[in-house]
Amino acid sequence: MPAVSKGDGMRGLAVFISDIRNCKSKEAEIKRINKELANIRSKFKGDKALDGYSKKKYVCKLLFIFLLGHDIDFGHMEAVNLLSSNRYTEKQIGYLFISVLVNSNSELIRLINNAIKNDLASRNPTFMGLALHCIANVGSREMAEAFAGEIPKILVAGDTMDSVKQSAALCLLRLYRTSPDLVPMGDWTSRVVHLLNDQHLGVVTAATSLITTLAQKNPEEFKTSVSLAVSRLSRIVTSASTDLQDYTYYFVPAPWLSVKLLRLLQCYPPPDPAVRGRLTECLETILNKAQEPPKSKKVQHSNAKNAVLFEAISLIIHHDRFTDLEEIKKERSSDMNGSAEPASVNASAVSTPSPSADLLGLGAAPLTNSAPPPSSSGSLLVDVFSDSASAVAPLAPGSDDNFARFVCKNNGVLFENQLLQIGLKSEFRQNLGRMFIFYGNKTSTQFLNFTPTVICSDDLQPSLNLQTKPVDPTVDGGAQVQQVVNIECVSDFMEAPILNIQFRYGGTFQNLSVKLPITLNKFFQPTEMSSQDFFQRWKQLSNPKQEVQNIFKAKHPMDAEITKAKIIGFGSALLEEVDPNPANFVGAGIIHTKTTQIGCLLRLEPNLQAQMYRLTLRTSKEAVSQRLCELLSEQF
Repeated sequence: MPAVSKGDGMRGLAVFISDIRNCKSKEAEIKRINKELANIRSKFKGDKALDGYSKKKYVCKLLFIFLLGHDIDFGHMEAVNLLSSNRYTEKQIGYLFISVLVNSNSELIRLINNAIKNDLASRNPTFMGLALHCIANVGSREMAEAFAGEIPKILVAGDTMDSVKQSAALCLLRLYRTSPDLVPMGDWTSRVVHLLNDQHLGVVTAATSLITTLAQKNPEEFKTSVSLAVSRLSRIVTSASTDLQDYTYYFVPAPWLSVKLLRLLQCYPPPDPAVRGRLTECLETILNKAQEPPKSKKVQHSNAKNAVLFEAISLIIHHDRFTDLEEIKKERSSDMNGSAEPASVNASAVSTPSPSADLLGLGAAPLTNSAPPPSSSGSLLVDVFSDSASAVAPLAPGSDDNFARFVCKNNGVLFENQLLQIGLKSEFRQNLGRMFIFYGNKTSTQFLNFTPTVICSDDLQPSLNLQTKPVDPTVDGGAQVQQVVNIECVSDFMEAPILNIQFRYGGTFQNLSVKLPITLNKFFQPTEMSSQDFFQRWKQLSNPKQEVQNIFKAKHPMDAEITKAKIIGFGSALLEEVDPNPANFVGAGIIHTKTTQIGCLLRLEPNLQAQMYRLTLRTSKEAVSQRLCELLSEQF
């Protein structure tokens, strides 16, 4: 009988909707609606108690009538009763009715809030989602008073499902916009920032919207978001469209998230140098991609691509204002010191146009285009923020300085001298990678017999499979050529390949070699772990051969945010609230090779007073622990 009844009921709802649509006049519609309202009133007031399904059906009809523009002055209590149902469809209709029809001053708000509290406490992700949507839709001050302190806890709880985190972030954003004084800042603020590093891009997108709004009024509370936003943006703009799958829109990876991250960064001045360099690479990549041939003729592709481009330009202009102010301060300071050639004037002020000039085509050309013949100190890869972007001092062949910088980043200038600039752009996924090498002729004279070769030692060859595509042997003055290297990590390795370049310039034979930054950590995949899981795994790797430790003097300023960015750039997940000492940094990840996967745990302990670090690596393989420790130690 229940099945027949429900079928009749659903058919009755469908018939009612059909009747309304078939009405020939407004008068006929009102007559049919009044008839239905009278029927529903009699059902609600009847002696026979209605089951949840019947309540849902009649509440649904009332909702439909309201959406047609007719007033509804009853049925609210029945909708509230549906909130206590354990059936999703019944609870859903109850929440929908309340979100649309219940006034924030209604006497039912207390009952509604109690039902919402029960659903939030249930830990049922479906019910929690419905409750959060209702809070966000109503958005009243009463609801802010009831839930503004509870939602942040749900948002940062370790066991909260991704879909619920996403809803919680947007719900909290709505409450903050309507009642900012009722949303308390507290311990959760530092934890919510790290949602920018979440693996679920839906969570990251929602969290970015929330953090941006919060940062506009509380910049100090959320300044740690800058390095994480840059790190996440870097991973998006350097990825292939296939990497992000569900978040790729017409061949543009995560355009909405990219725009939100760029807007978040506009809440702050230019970041510190280490983070600034990575941001510059992101912006260069966005500008370069904007000049590539479109991958689709659809207007959606160009719209998404241009949305990211325009926001990147806005960020450059935003930072350019700060840069101009700093230059004015430096110039005034120099004038006061009476120095004709002040040492404090940065190189980019001498030889590089402003970022806005570059965007208008007045500065140096982008990486992917042929550049006009520059001066001997010019740079084909323009870092619009770096103090040392242009007028780079000649680097010795095989210099380790630039190689070490690439351990925690994938794009930038690897080598530069008076004649040649070598730029890299790389991407890695599990045990595979692809590296684009750009060779820029900085002179006005052709390079002849230009032959770049990637060389692996006998020890390295079995572990690293490299396929290198040849390049044109002639490189015109001021031009760039590109070489693609496909990479497969077969097993763990300790050395790096050598890039050897030979060519003739003005009748003179040139020969130079540099280390190519293909390092073991490039095949790191971050792994999120709870504190309990981390220390359990840490104890399992207690064999002395599995641990390598290094105590060393800090070579760079001991800035916590720069340290976090480098650990994330190294490839490891940055685990929050795991180490008993909050000043320490803890990470976890898996090295992927073709033959095996190697779990890795790291712990970095800074001693600010002594200006020293202690770095500990534990993996299942001694050689891997040793190599990762060597690579990471050089970063600090």
